[in-house]
Amino acid sequence: MQRSALLGALVGAASLGIGVVYPVFASYRALHVGDAQERRRWLAVWLCLTAVGAADSSVGLLLSHSSLYAEAKLLLLLWLILPQTNGADVVYTSLLKPVLERHAPTIAAAVAKAEAAMASASATAAGALGDAAAARSADALAAASGMLSGLARQRQLPSRPAAAGTDAAQAADE
Repeated sequence: MQRSALLGALVGAASLGIGVVYPVFASYRALHVGDAQERRRWLAVWLCLTAVGAADSSVGLLLSHSSLYAEAKLLLLLWLILPQTNGADVVYTSLLKPVLERHAPTIAAAVAKAEAAMASASATAAGALGDAAAARSADALAAASGMLSGLARQRQLPSRPAAAGTDAAQAADE
């Protein structure tokens, strides 16, 4: 294996560990033994990781052939996740929160539309198949729709701007 291919594989493995494995375990630990501040911190990290993943899936193919792309992505993941850098809070507070607040009504409408489409698809499948499998499929789609609806209600954005000095995690909990 060439040196650059080996380095690429090592950076890819490190990105997987830093961007997925570590946050999953740290979030699990925060849910079961951490305090509310730690849970809020990891929620902000996951919001940022989701945004990075969406951006990477959009432009990553174009940029992945660039020299040092994988290394830059690894450094970004480290900056977002490490508590010493507080990167997730910076990104959430300065970028994600303002965008989400500005577009909350549009997002809520899209969630409602998706729920309606899932309910319609469920009814269509049940009518077309008319058997136990269709009923189970309808139940699963209804449960998913209920979860989306519940998440949308639970995670509504605050109606007032967060006070100065409030971190991203606290704002996410409001």
